[in-house]
Amino acid sequence: MNGHAWFILTSVVSVGVVVGACIVDLFYNKRVVYPRAYTVTRFKTWLLMGLSYALLFFGRYNFAAINSDVCLNDLKVTPHQFGYIATAGLWCYAISILVNGAVCDNIGSKPSMVIGTLGSSLCNGLFYYLFTTKIAWIQVNFWAVLVLNGLNNYFQSFGSLAIVKVGSIWYHQKERGLFGGIFGCIVGFGFFLALSLNQFIASFDMMHNWPQTFMYPSIALIIICAINALFLKPRPVDAGFEPIPGTVEKKSDAGFFDAARFIFKKPIFYVFIFVEITLGWCRDGIIYWYSHWLENLEENMVGSEGASFLASFLVTMGGMFGSLLSGIVSDLVFNSRRQPVAFIGMIGYLINLVFMYWANAVLNPWTGAIAVGLASFFFSSVHGIVTSTCAMDFSTTASVGVAVGLLDGTQKFGSGLQGLFLGGVIGNDKTGYHYDHWIFALAPSALICAVLLLSIINKKAPEQKDKEDEPLMLTVEEDDE
Repeated sequence: MNGHAWFILTSVVSVGVVVGACIVDLFYNKRVVYPRAYTVTRFKTWLLMGLSYALLFFGRYNFAAINSDVCLNDLKVTPHQFGYIATAGLWCYAISILVNGAVCDNIGSKPSMVIGTLGSSLCNGLFYYLFTTKIAWIQVNFWAVLVLNGLNNYFQSFGSLAIVKVGSIWYHQKERGLFGGIFGCIVGFGFFLALSLNQFIASFDMMHNWPQTFMYPSIALIIICAINALFLKPRPVDAGFEPIPGTVEKKSDAGFFDAARFIFKKPIFYVFIFVEITLGWCRDGIIYWYSHWLENLEENMVGSEGASFLASFLVTMGGMFGSLLSGIVSDLVFNSRRQPVAFIGMIGYLINLVFMYWANAVLNPWTGAIAVGLASFFFSSVHGIVTSTCAMDFSTTASVGVAVGLLDGTQKFGSGLQGLFLGGVIGNDKTGYHYDHWIFALAPSALICAVLLLSIINKKAPEQKDKEDEPLMLTVEEDDE
C-alpha cells in the first residue's frame, strides 16, 4: 500500500479503538459499582479531557513527524542541532511540569487544561508564522525555533497534569489500571494526530507543505480550549455526585517543595524517578528519530515509500494497545500491581532492539517499520502504567499533580538527554548516517530500566479506605436534576 492508503487505514483503526475504549469505560462496571448517571458523566469528562490531551500531542510531536532531510535543510540544521531543538522543548517541559504540578493541584484541572491548550495554540501559530513569513528579520533561525519550542512545551505541561488529576478523582484505585489503559488509547490517538496526520499533511508537497503541520494544531487547540472553558466538569461534585472515598480533591496552601517532601517519604518514588529517566531515553529516542531512519532505509529499496506511514500507523496502534492491555492486565492478573507489567514491557523492548538492528543491517524499511511499531507497544505499556497509574496509586489525590510532575518531568529529562547525544551518534548527510550506533545507544538505558523495575516488582500501593469486600455505590445529590 502507498502512504495515503496507510493513512486511511490508520484513521479508521484509531477512531475504532477510541470508540472501543469508550464502550469499555461505559459498560465495564464490575470491580466498582456506580449508578449509570455517574458512569455517563465520567465518560463525557474524560473524553473531552482525552481529546484535549490528544490535540496537545498534535501540537507537540509535529517536529518528530517532519524530521526529514528536506525539513532539516529548510531549517538549516544538522540532526545534532535538531536534537538540541528537541531537548530545549523536552527540558522546558521537564522543569515546568515539576513546578506546575503544585499549581495544578491548587487551581484545579479545568483551568490547567485551558491554560495548556490556549498557550500551545498560540505557540503553534507563531511557529507557522515564523516558517512562512517573507519578512527577512523574522525568518526562521535556529535560536528562534529552539526558544519557541521550549515555550510551547511549557504550556503543554499544564494539560498533561490536568488529565491525570481528573483520573485520580473520577476513578477508584481498583480500576485505575483500566483508566491507565483508556488514557493510553488517548495517547495513541494523539500519536495518530501528531505523526500520521501531520505526515499526511506534509506529504502533499513536502517542499512547501510541512509548515502547515503547525497551523492545523493551532486551530484545533484554540477550539478545544473554548469547549473546555464552557463545558468541562472536572470533579464529581461539579456534576452533583458524591466523591469516591479517598479521592476528595482538596486545595492546599502547600507549595511544590512541601508536597515533594511528602512524596519523597515514600522510598519507591526514588526508584520510579530513575525508571522514568531511562524510559524517557528509550521512548523519545525512538519517536524523534524513526521517521528519518526509515527515510534513509527507503532510499535503498524501490517501492518502499509507504514504510514510514506504516511505522506511524504501528506507533499509533502500539501506543493504544500497549497501554490498554498493560492497564487491564495489571488490574485483573496482578491484583492492581503495576510493576510486573512494566518489567515485562521493558524486557520486550530490549528483545525488539535486536529485531531493529537486523532490519537496519538488511536495509529493509518494511521490517524496520514493524520493529518501530513493536517498540511503541512495549514503551507505551511501561509509560502508561508507571507515569500515570503509579503516580495516582502511590500519592494522594491532593498531591497527585506534584507526583505526576515529578515522574513525567524526570522522564522528559531523560528524553532531553537523548536529544543531546543521539543526534551526534547518528551523524549527518556529509559524514554518513550511523543508525546502527543509534540502536546500540538505546540498549543500556532499557537494561537499567528493567533492572530497576525488577527491584520493586512486588511492591504494592496502599489501598484506598473503603470496605474491600463490598461494592462501592455512589449517590446523586437531591438537587441534581
